[in-house]
Amino acid sequence: EAGEITLEPEESRKEYDHMMALLSRPDLRNIWSYQLVECSPQKSNQPGVYSTKKKPMMALYAYGPVKEEEVAQKFDDQGQPIANPVKTKLQVGEFHWNGKVEGREFQTMIFGGGSKGLAVEEGELTPESTFLQQQIERRLDPNTKSVAGPLMEMLEVLIAEQSISPILKAYLHREIVELMKQQPASWGVALSKQLLKDYDSLLSKVKIRIRPTDWMDKKANESLDKSLAQFYREIGKRDYFPEANFTLGVLQDLQKAEFSYIGHVDIQKKARFKGVKPILYWGISQVDGAYKLAKGSSASLVAYTPLVGTNPKIEEILSQNYNDAKVAKGKFGGVEEFIPVDFSN
Repeated sequence: EAGEITLEPEESRKEYDHMMALLSRPDLRNIWSYQLVECSPQKSNQPGVYSTKKKPMMALYAYGPVKEEEVAQKFDDQGQPIANPVKTKLQVGEFHWNGKVEGREFQTMIFGGGSKGLAVEEGELTPESTFLQQQIERRLDPNTKSVAGPLMEMLEVLIAEQSISPILKAYLHREIVELMKQQPASWGVALSKQLLKDYDSLLSKVKIRIRPTDWMDKKANESLDKSLAQFYREIGKRDYFPEANFTLGVLQDLQKAEFSYIGHVDIQKKARFKGVKPILYWGISQVDGAYKLAKGSSASLVAYTPLVGTNPKIEEILSQNYNDAKVAKGKFGGVEEFIPVDFSN
């Protein structure tokens, strides 16, 4: 019935809470990348002056920026100022370590311009966190506690983004679709065959449920990362919302269409039409002794029974909607692919 299927519900507090939980447990919006290095002092030609040789050890992810503090002993035991005091630099943070969150402290001694010890450097907010802040979180309105816009559009942006880990993309892809499927009529899930096809393909490719932090375990998930990268390259950009909006428009026009007599089935059970044969029409078939209306092109029809079709024809309705949407004719399917819409999803 009209109005029962939408692309965006009036109330989306439940979806807002779910998406905020995905972003904040743990806080994926504030993941920083660092390089762990081993610092070794190197003597120079001048006495007491050193440089530092840095050996890269490993890449690290931190939950929030690492805190730094420098401590120096400025006076000796007799209270006299020390000309070139040795400094100790402390770096403290919560890191993603062996698949879990661990607090770590790194110390380096700084003297004569050189350093000795372990340190993290080159800290910057990850592309993943930048994307979540700028493209996902901004679609969640904290004032109204609602999703600002259709989830299909959020999903399109996610699918098209190339700067983020494909593992994180797959995690959010599945979560968003499954969130929509909890209220499929409110979010128009069945109206986009692309969306359902991509979701099924994702589930067939990834048998296990991805965790929100798996993308940070690069070495352990290297093969999955490559597989999903190829998967999303093949998908490219998607038009979930335009397709769903187009489908909804067609359904609304179909509600206004009428059925009319277009021909009959002769004694040899062949369809005879008054005019041009339509792509889609219906007749009466008999199954297990019961009569029912069936699609004419795929059923054995009863002789001497009428054939009916829509007025206007469904192909004309589709053609008009393609023109109105300024979309290439057939982009979202023809009559046979388009009808019926499967609402079981």
